[in-house]
This record gives sequence, C-alpha cells and structure tokens, in this order.
Amino acid sequence: MHKTLKHDHFMWHSLQTLILLAADPTNKNADLLLSLAERQVSAHYATKFEATPNRVEFANANEFHLVTRLLELRAANVRVKASATAAASATSVTPSPVSTLPAAAVVLPSLPPQAADATPLSAQAALLAHFESSEGQKWCARGLGPEIWRRETELRYGTVTGREWAKSWDRLKASLEKGDTNWHTMLYLIRCAFALAAGSSAAYEGAPVGHLSPPDEAGVDVLDKTRALFRVLAQSAAGVKERGFLLGTLEIAREARARGWDQGE
Repeated sequence: MHKTLKHDHFMWHSLQTLILLAADPTNKNADLLLSLAERQVSAHYATKFEATPNRVEFANANEFHLVTRLLELRAANVRVKASATAAASATSVTPSPVSTLPAAAVVLPSLPPQAADATPLSAQAALLAHFESSEGQKWCARGLGPEIWRRETELRYGTVTGREWAKSWDRLKASLEKGDTNWHTMLYLIRCAFALAAGSSAAYEGAPVGHLSPPDEAGVDVLDKTRALFRVLAQSAAGVKERGFLLGTLEIAREARARGWDQGE
C-alpha cells in the first residue's frame, strides 16, 4: 500500500507490525523480521538524505519511538544470541550463529550514512550512538519517558571505556543540582557510580553480586563524590522536604554492603 499510495503512514504501520512480531520471544524469525524492518526504515531515510543531506530529522515522537525500539531489539537480539552461543560453547554444543544482522546497516537521522570504508557500528553501539546524537538528545529533552529509556539503555550497554556511565553520571548530577527530585534520577546516578566502580552493570540485570574486589582509586573517588553530592543536597532548601536525598545515601550504603565494600559513614 505504501508503494502504491505513496503515503508514509503505511510504511510506519508496517514497521510497527514487524517490531511487534520480532519482539515476540517465541518467534524464530526475529533476525529476518528485523532485517526487513532495517531495510524499510533505511530506504525511507536514505531518500530524505539524498534530498536534504544536512536537514534530516525525526518528524515526530512516534517516529523516534519506533526507531528507538527497532534499535533496541537489534541490540537485545545480538546479546541474547551471544549468551546462547557462550552457553553452548561451555557445554560443547555446536553454537548457532550470533546473528545474521548486518552491523549498523540502518540509516537514520541519528545515524547518518557512513563512508564505504568506515568501520560499521555494532548493534549495541548504534543504539548508544542514537541516544547520544543531537536528535536523540533533542527528543529525550522533550519528555521524561525517552530520558528514562536513555538512562536504562546507557546503564545496560555502556562501558567504562566508552564513557557512557561517566557521561550519564555527569548529566544526572547536573539535573539534581538544578532541582530535579525524581527518584529515578537519583537511583540511576547511584547505579552509574557503582557500574563505574565495579566496571560492570551486570548486577542490575539480575546477575549475583556477591563479594567483589574493592574498587580502585577512581572507583572510590566516584562513590565518595556521589555520597558527598547527596549529603549536600540533603542539607539544601529542597532537602528539608525531599526525602529522596537521604534515601540516596542509604541506597549507596545498601549497594556497597551487597558488594562487601566500605559502606561509608
């Protein structure tokens, strides 16, 4: 219908259908469906890049949401297959391919076309780059929902070397200092701090924590800065009525105890 009637909303309806089918964990054709979705959305934006290469944007929040969901499914699909491959290798079972998805084949306003000789982004790197782009930042700034989505994505797929946790910590700190009293902001600042200190965010995906080696000097420093921030905020004018800052100090102590680390004061 999109090809015949030349109306974009048919393309978006089709994309939503593919996303819903690919999101079904029992669907064995997720790779194929995601590949079809990538081709569809890439063709849509490639045409726009040809017309106005420097002014391609997401037209509305629905476009940003659907594209983000597609990128998220790509990243999750690769991760699930990688875990299955690792498990199969550990039990001497012939592993299946990690993924048939081409790396960063999708063309988006947040991921403009790459040069032919450029190293392609992995599915997870593409998702992080999507949120980090000016387009991603613009839409996240317009609503708490996309911003929370960004925080959770950066915590899950970020790394110390990629600096996603460090950048998220800085952004959340600035938000709290400007008067944000949302508990999600406080909680994810703490989680980013512990991810930096531990070098991993696996604990927040259900992995057992247990007693871990004490953090290095940089890890201790970021935890001390996080504690100090909550103490200062708890003593501010907002802290008189906002209990979240004191709860934040307790959350830091709880996380440290779970890891067998120094719990501070």
